Amino acid sequence: MRIFTVGKNNYRANKLNAFDQLILLKTLAGSAKNAIGPDLVALVTKSWESFEKGERPHLNDQDLISLFGPFLDFVGKMPDADFAKIHDMCLGVAQRGQAENIWSNVMIQGTLMFQDIGAAELLAIIYNVLVENLGGFFVDLPSILGRGEKSTTSP
Repeated sequence: MRIFTVGKNNYRANKLNAFDQLILLKTLAGSAKNAIGPDLVALVTKSWESFEKGERPHLNDQDLISLFGPFLDFVGKMPDADFAKIHDMCLGVAQRGQAENIWSNVMIQGTLMFQDIGAAELLAIIYNVLVENLGGFFVDLPSILGRGEKSTTSP
């Protein structure tokens, strides 16, 4: 669970189940193949080289700025059905803080529960749900596939 603030409201990004995480990843990957450009390839290469050196990949401000254009291309080229699937899945596990320890669903059965949430807030909520559900995937994948550090615990 990831708790974050957007505007003056606190939100909670909950976990999707493992199958829905894979569907989310598949949907993103299907759209990403049309938007991957040289800037993104260079950043992935930089991150992989850091990982190979035993360092945690780090993106600086210039890296993030260079991703903004490809990100807009990515979102713009994404089929509406894919974007709808992604936002429905993400908003379906997001909650908004109402009072101490009281959380309300942001979306129920495709209906947004809060009329004061605009497009920028929606993107921030979706981003945080993606980080909660897929953020560790790319960092952990090399070790899961046996290409990174070996686990010190036995299964």
